[in-house]
Amino acid sequence: PRNAQVLADQADALAMAQRGIAAGEPTRLVQRALHLDPNNLKALAIAATAANDRGDLAAAAAYWERARVAMAGAAPAASPAR
Repeated sequence: PRNAQVLADQADALAMAQRGIAAGEPTRLVQRALHLDPNNLKALAIAATAANDRGDLAAAAAYWERARVAMAGAAPAASPAR
């Protein structure tokens, strides 16, 4: 599919079927999802977890930072107190 969320959901399901390991096909699906939507939170979280699992802490931190920035940009503006 050409839908980032569907790809991220599929990657998540496959990783769970692999006992929580995102190596292999789940990682490939996540990379496709991030190509379509670089700010997809689920794909970023799975990518960060996969990077951490393979010992690439710099990549994991970079994915988590991207997720943090994406979440901050998606947060609704606070209403002024009345």
